[in-house]
Parts: sequence; C-alpha cells; structure tokens
Amino acid sequence: GTKGNRFCMPNARVMIHQPQSICCLTGEHTLHIYLWTGALLMGYTKIRRFANLRKSNTNPPPLLPSSPQRGDLPLGRNMEDAILDFSYKEYAESPPRLREESSWVQNPPIKKTKECGHSSLGTVFHFEPCSSSKTRDVIIVTEENPKKKNKKLVLPYLHDHVMYSILNRLTAHSLYHHCKQWLPITSNPVFIHHHLHTSPLGLITAKYINNNTTSLFQFMEFDGLHFKLQDLATLPVLFNVVSSCNGLAVIEQRQLDETQSTATYVINPITMQKIQPPWDVLRKVGISTCWIELVFFPSTNEYKIVISLWDEHTNYSFLCIWTLGGGRDNLWREIDGSQVWFKYMGNRILVDGVLYWDFFHGLLAIDLSNEKAQLLQLPNQLSSGLKSMLKMEGCLSFVSYCNPQKADIWMLKKNNSSSSPTKDEGEEWVIVFSIVPPVGQMRREILRYLLSVLGCVNNGQVIIFRKLNDCKHQCGSLCVYDVNTKKWREIENDKDFSEYKVVHCNSLVSLQKS
Repeated sequence: GTKGNRFCMPNARVMIHQPQSICCLTGEHTLHIYLWTGALLMGYTKIRRFANLRKSNTNPPPLLPSSPQRGDLPLGRNMEDAILDFSYKEYAESPPRLREESSWVQNPPIKKTKECGHSSLGTVFHFEPCSSSKTRDVIIVTEENPKKKNKKLVLPYLHDHVMYSILNRLTAHSLYHHCKQWLPITSNPVFIHHHLHTSPLGLITAKYINNNTTSLFQFMEFDGLHFKLQDLATLPVLFNVVSSCNGLAVIEQRQLDETQSTATYVINPITMQKIQPPWDVLRKVGISTCWIELVFFPSTNEYKIVISLWDEHTNYSFLCIWTLGGGRDNLWREIDGSQVWFKYMGNRILVDGVLYWDFFHGLLAIDLSNEKAQLLQLPNQLSSGLKSMLKMEGCLSFVSYCNPQKADIWMLKKNNSSSSPTKDEGEEWVIVFSIVPPVGQMRREILRYLLSVLGCVNNGQVIIFRKLNDCKHQCGSLCVYDVNTKKWREIENDKDFSEYKVVHCNSLVSLQKS
C-alpha cells in the first residue's frame, strides 16, 4: 500500500452493517476512508474514530487509543467499528484511486436484503480477500443483482498489520462465523491473546428453549445500566454455566432421567470445542461436589480446574486440581492445606495466579504455582460474614455490608515494595468508595445480605449484584449499579433462563492441544 490510498463517494453515506458487508446509502454526507497503510506500518499514525463528515465540517474525528483496552469499544462491535476505526493522518478532497473491474454505481439501489444477515438499508458489498491477486488485494463485491453483473472494487494490498488491527475490533462471534477468509490471522495465538484482552466482559447464561429440551448460550454485554443480549450457540441438552475463564466455560449438563445424574464439560461457546475431564475418579460414595472453578495460570500458560469436594463421613471439604491438556499422566491432585470444616462459603476470585475462597472470618488462598493453600486473616472490618468478594481493577476487593447506611468497597492495594501475590506487609486494605443503596426494598435486601456481588464489568465501572435464592448462591434477578452515575437498575430473571450466571468474555481460545 502507498500513502493516500482512499476512495470517496460524493452525495452518499457509507455505513458497515454486518461483518463482511458494506451498505451504501444516499444521503447528505460524504465519507472518506483513508487506508494509509504505509504510515501505519511505520507507526506514524494514530487510530482514530470514523465519522460521517459533512461537507461543511472538515475537522478530523477524535483520537482513539492506539491499543484499545477492555471496555473501550462500544456495545455490540461490528464491522462499522472495525473497518472505519481506521482513519487518516491527513485528508483532502481528491478523486479515488481504485482499480475497478467494473464501473462504480453512483446511486446504488436501496432496500436490499442479504441472506446471511439483516441489511435492508442498501446495497451490500462483501469484504473478502482476492485469491486471484498475487499482491493479496481486498475485493469489495456488490450484492447479487439479477439484472446487472456483480460490481467489484479492489483495494490495493492491505498488509497483515492493517488487517490485524481491523479484525481485532470485531467480536469473537463475528470473527469465527463471518471472517473465515482471514483464518491465518485469527487462528494465530498472538492474535487470539491480544483479542482476548480487548474483548469486553459481560455475563453468560443459558436460556431453555424448545419446550425445555435445548439450551441456548446467551451473552449479556453491558453499557452502563443498559445491556444487549447476544445468542451464541445451542446444545440439545439442558445445562448450567458454573464457571468461566478467558472465554472458556464450565457447563454442568443435567440428564432428564430418573437418576438426575450430571455431566460436566469445559467448552468454548464460540468455537464449540469441548472436553470432559475425568470426573469418574472423584465420584465415590459419600463424596459430593460443592463447586467447580476454571482458572488460568499465566506463568505456565495452563488452564486448571479446581474442585471442592465434601466428605459426608468426616464433614470436611477438600480441594483437588486438574490441568487441561496435561497428558496421559495428568491426574487429579489434592491441594495441600485445603481441608476445611465448611461445605458452603462465599465466592471465589482469581487474582495474579492465586485463587481466593471467601470464608466467614478469613480467606483460603490457593497458589496455583505450587498447588498449596493457606488461610489468610482479614481486618476486623471484614472479618464478619456480611461481605462479598470481587475483582476490581485487577485487585482483590470486597463489598462490605457492615455499615447500616451504605456498602463500602474495600480493595487490597499492593505497594511497590511487595511482590508476593498473597497478603503481605507491603499490602493494605483501603476503602476506595461507598455505595448508597436506594431507599426501599433494594436497600433492605442489600443490608440483609439478600444481594451478593456477581462481578464487575466495564473496567470496574459497573457492578452487578444478584439476588440469592438459596445457600448455593444460585442467581435470581440482577441489580446493576453504575459507579459513574450512581444509579441502579433491576433486571428480572426470565423463567426460561438458567439461574446460574457468571462473568465471561467471548474469545477464540482453543481447547485443542498439540
């Protein structure tokens, strides 16, 4: 590519409606798309937001961060937020420099539809690589028209670095289902890792459809107090999502038979790859499962499953751990120091390679590096059972309900002198802010511990509470709190939805190991 490659359409407006499609509409705006690939490769340009530029307005659109962080991207990213995120270092009115295989249609027909997606606003152009070109150009093809031949436009040679940045702005669902032409890029482990850390956090749950014979994965993405539901995939069984880590989910399948036996899998709801750990060796008489947690240990790039088992004979619970893809000799291992005299306690949070389990008067910290556990003490203000644990800004945090008028947010902040992942002299608990519940039923529910924290999304700007239905912490309706506006919203749980909801981000992380 050379500096200044661009195309413009006078008296027309362009918008991207679906991944791999461009819709062209007549309108009052003129949009200039500048693919300044040469400068992008040298790192001289910034990523800028696109804008529909009026003829009378020549101000450039505002800058975007060159490396977007989780939560920076708008709700429901699609090709509109991907292709047109690429802006320009300079722009000027100039004729397009495109190699056309046929003439450009200045006034394309409107009210067309596309079979692979809803795009009834105008003519659709497919966005795909040019397989016949030695320079790997990109072809934009118009929608099929029985009266006219397909129109083709060729954008000269988009470098992998440019396509990398474009594709990184798409959702995992769009990449996997609509961008298979770019598989050499999207299947690269480096791309998958980068895309994972720019994917927004939300909630994943299951919706029961077809007379409660099929389960549908649904992802809730939040923008303040508003949310958007996205259908991911279906399974011909009923299941609950019990844990999630880096786009991989642990689902518990329920069998509709007399035994009501369960089967548990690790699955990627986007790619639908799944594995079943060897649970049979843990199923013994008098041994029951309390909870299951999927965790990731970045030092070794390994995913592990931690399971809490309850021994009815001794009234003790203990923890076992298993490594995904660990080979033939990979067996369940009991974690040292994990025996406790409690069956049900608080939630679990993974922070810096340590899985924390909330007790009433302390924390059980499971170090994933040496697979050992130790009991940590909490300050007196947090030693009571009226608290919920969460991860906020990458730090271990608590919501404390001890104050009758408000809920305090405590955070364990690490000083520069401390390098230990567990509680150390270089760490201290501080109150970062407080939440004042609205007057009425919600305040009574929070202060009576009927609302517990489910997690936080949008870089800690949205905290999601759940109403507890029983001691197993199943989730009924949700209460969403916006830290910026200090407003609340209650979201009722539909009867067709599973009561289990966990914090999740969609990703292309693979379960296939070489």
